[in-house]
Amino acid sequence: MPLDTAKILPLLLEQPFFLPTIKGWNRLEGRPRVPEFSRSLRAEVRDPLWLLTRQWQFGELDGEDAGSPVEARLLTRRERIDRFRLREGPVRSYDGSVPLETIVEREPVAFDLVTHRQITQAFARLTAGLADQAAIRAAYRDRFALAAGAIDGYAADDASRSMLPLALAHLLDGRQLLEAIGSGAHDGWVDTLTTLPAVTREALKAAGRALVDWFAALYAVPAAGASEAWNPSRLEYDFACATRESVLVADAYRDGRLDWFDFDLDHREGAGLDIGNGETPPPIEEVLSFLPAPVSFSGMPAPRYWEMEDRKVSFADIDAHTTDIATLLLTEFALAFGNDWCVVPQEVEIGSLTTIGGLIVTDTFGERLLIRAAGRGRDEDWQRWSLFALTTRAAVDVVEPQLWLPPAVGAMLEAAPVERVAWLRDEMANLVWAVESTIPAASGIGVDGYATARASAPPPETPLPLPEGVKVRYVLGTDVPYNWRPFIPVHLPGSTRAVRLQRAQLPGGGPDPTTGRPIRGRVLAVPAPYYVFEEEVPRAGRHVTRGFQRARWQGAAIQLWVGRRTTTGRGQGASGLAFDQVEGALPGRGG
Repeated sequence: MPLDTAKILPLLLEQPFFLPTIKGWNRLEGRPRVPEFSRSLRAEVRDPLWLLTRQWQFGELDGEDAGSPVEARLLTRRERIDRFRLREGPVRSYDGSVPLETIVEREPVAFDLVTHRQITQAFARLTAGLADQAAIRAAYRDRFALAAGAIDGYAADDASRSMLPLALAHLLDGRQLLEAIGSGAHDGWVDTLTTLPAVTREALKAAGRALVDWFAALYAVPAAGASEAWNPSRLEYDFACATRESVLVADAYRDGRLDWFDFDLDHREGAGLDIGNGETPPPIEEVLSFLPAPVSFSGMPAPRYWEMEDRKVSFADIDAHTTDIATLLLTEFALAFGNDWCVVPQEVEIGSLTTIGGLIVTDTFGERLLIRAAGRGRDEDWQRWSLFALTTRAAVDVVEPQLWLPPAVGAMLEAAPVERVAWLRDEMANLVWAVESTIPAASGIGVDGYATARASAPPPETPLPLPEGVKVRYVLGTDVPYNWRPFIPVHLPGSTRAVRLQRAQLPGGGPDPTTGRPIRGRVLAVPAPYYVFEEEVPRAGRHVTRGFQRARWQGAAIQLWVGRRTTTGRGQGASGLAFDQVEGALPGRGG
C-alpha cells in the first residue's frame, strides 16, 4: 500500500498544542546501610568485571541501532455521531443527552398497579396545597376511575388479586390521565368544573403539565408512534448511527451491554443516514505530543535483577498446550518483550470516532520514525492482524486505525427480570417452544410462569372407563402447559429446503375463550404471523429477558428504562407432546 504523505505532513510541520520539555534521564542511587552517608554517596563499585558479565548474560551488550522513545507526535481526526436510525425507521438527530443504549432499548412502561399508584401519589403531591380537596378527589375519581381492564398483567399472581379491590377504590387510571393531559382534553375538562374557583382550575392545569414532566423525567420511554429497534425475528436489536463520513451499524446487539465491538463500519454507497436538517459539524484534526510511558501490567517481570516482583501473577503456573497459540503468545510477550512496548495516551470523547492519521516517534538519538499501523490493509486480507479494529462491511474497504467510544453507560443497576422467555428445541416433537418461565404481574414484578399456567389450566378430564374386555385406549394427543408456545418449521417462500419458525397454537383453548392461550408478556406479543429465523435458536436454546435498568449519565442525570437481553440457553427441552398414543397393556406384551 503506498504511503499517503499528505496525512503525515502536519506531524512534521505543525507545532503540537503541548510539547514536553523532558527528553529522558538515567539515575543511579546509593543504598546506605549505616547512619553515616558519606561512604554510600560515593556509589563505589567493588567488582566492575562482575557487572560487565551480568550485562553480557542478560543481553545488554548486544548492540542495536535504536534508542529509547522520548517523544511521540500523534495526528488525530475526531468525529462525533449526530444521527441514528432504529431498524427501518426514520433518521433522527442525536445530541448526546441520553445514552445510545437507552434510546435503543427503551420501550413503553407497563401500567401495572405500581405505575398507577406512582402517578396517583405524584398528582396528589402536586395538588396538596389546593383548597377543596374533597371536591377535587371526587371529580378526578369520577373522571379517571381505575378499572380492572386498565391494569397490565392483571390476575397473574395472588398478590395482585388481593390488592385489586383497594386499588380500584383509591387509585386513578394513570394511563388515561397522562393521555388526557398530553392531548389537551384534561384542560378542557377542568374548565367544566365550574364549582371550583378559577384559581384552583388553573392550578390543576399546571399540576397536570408538571405531572407529565415528572413522568418523562422518571421513565425513559419512546415517543408515541416511534419505531422500535427490537427485531423479533432475530431476537436482537437492530440500529445504526453515523458521523459526517462514517456509518456505524449494530444489527446484532443482544447482550445488554453496548460496546465498540457491537458495531461495524459501513462505507458503501447508500448506507448513509441523511437527515436534512443542516450540515454536520466537520471533523476536528489535532496534533498532540506525548511522553511515551513503558507498558506495565500485574505480574510483570521486574526489569532489575535484584528487584522483588509483586507476585500478582505466577507465570510458572501457566498450563498451555503446544496448540494453544494465544496463551503461548501472551506468555512470551509478558516474559520476554513486555518492557519493549510503550504507551501513548489518547483521550477521546464519548460518542466520538477518532482516526489515527499518523504517529512519529523521536528517540534518544534524535531520529524521527514514522510508526505505521500493524493492522493496515484491506479487511479481507487473512494475514492481517489487528486488535480493537472495527469490521468493515464493504468488500474493498481499507481498515484504518480508529478508536470508537460509543455513548453508552459504563455500569448500571438491573432489577430482577419481569419477563423471561426460554426458546427450546424439542427434537422428539420436531418443534421449537417459547416457554414463558417468568411473566409480568400486576404487582410490578415477575412471577413464575409455570405456577400461573397450572392455575389457569382447567381441571383434567376424567377418562371414560374402558368397556369389559378392552385393554387399550387410543389418545389423539397429549397436552402441554399453557406457558409453552409452539413454533413450527415452515418453508421459506420460494425454497424447498430452508425453513423458518412460525408461531402456532395448540387446540384446547385457555382461560380466555376469545384468544385461546393468552400471551402474558410482551416478548411474544407480536402480531401474527410471527416468524423467527431458524438459526436464531441453536441446539443450546436461547433466553430472552426483559426488566428495568437504571444508570447515571453525564451530569449525574438518572436514566431508567425497560430493556431486553438475549443469552444462550442451557440445552434442549422435552414438552412430552405426542400424538396417536395407545395406553394400556397390549396383548402379548406384558398385559
